[in-house]
Order: sequence, then C-alpha cells, then structure tokens
Amino acid sequence: MAKKRRNLSKRYLMIGSFVVAFAAGLFFLFNGTTLTWKTYSSDKVPLAFLLPGPWPISHCYSGGQLESFNIKEEFTFVADCYSMQKGTNGSISVTDTGQVDNPVEYLKSEFSFLGVSGDYETKTIGGITGYTLSGAASNEGRERYYVFANDYLYKISLKSDGVFSKLVKNLILSTFVF
Repeated sequence: MAKKRRNLSKRYLMIGSFVVAFAAGLFFLFNGTTLTWKTYSSDKVPLAFLLPGPWPISHCYSGGQLESFNIKEEFTFVADCYSMQKGTNGSISVTDTGQVDNPVEYLKSEFSFLGVSGDYETKTIGGITGYTLSGAASNEGRERYYVFANDYLYKISLKSDGVFSKLVKNLILSTFVF
C-alpha cells in the first residue's frame, strides 16, 4: 500500500512539474516574445508600435497616389513591393480626416460605396477604442481595424490565420501608440 502511494506521489509530482514547465514556457513564449521585436516610429504622423523582428516594412506607394486619397502614411509588411501579390502579413495606412465626431457613421459612409456593410464592434488598440466590422469577409486571412486619433484614421490590416498569428496580431495591436 505504501509503495502504491509513493508511485502515485511520484506520478503527481511528474505531472505537476510538467504542467509548471509547460505554463512557464507558454508565459515566456507569449509574454517574452516582444523582447526581440523592433519598434516602428513614423516621422510623418503620430504612430509607433512593435512588430516581430523579421517582419520587413516597405513603403510601396508614393506621392500623387497617396495625396489624392489624403493618405499621410502607408506601408505594408513585405520585403519589397513586387512580392505583395504573394501575400503579406498586413498593412497600415493613415488618412487625414480632421475631427470626426461619430466614428461609426464615418466608417459606414466611407465604405458604403464598396458595398461593405455590417455592425462595427469596438476593440481596444493601444489603449484607444478602435473598430472592426463584424461578419466582414476577411481578405487573405487578415482582420481590419480602424482607429480615430489625432485627426487621423488609422487603417490597420493584420494577418490572423492560425493560433500563432492571432496571438502575434493581438500583441502587435497592444503596442500601438498614437
């Protein structure tokens, strides 16, 4: 009987050790991940955030293309602009909107010409209330977020297919400073 208890105690100790090691590994993986990330800071608009170290940033549009849409900053997470057709981890564009009193109504009018409709849900991004369109079809596994701050509309599109991508996306969104 005593031998069975010792074996059972050893088994519980091994299981407990495994659970603690697994939890510690997950904590380090998801909370320590940003230690190796790099900071992007815009010199054109109030914007900074962390992104995974290997993610490149390319400014693929310039001059007249951006100015005609009142875009002040635009970039995508690809090594070069020619590889965009292969897919990206996402993109960000910042449009000068001036003061917007009703963000949801602004978004509805902004995207109604594209045939996009639905209910906008709130999501905190960098400590600020942002919006996402519920039930919208995602393009290439990306989720889109809209944040109004500093008289700009920040349009954020990040890849979100798979558990790891969703965790990375949420970590990135939590680091935004507008």
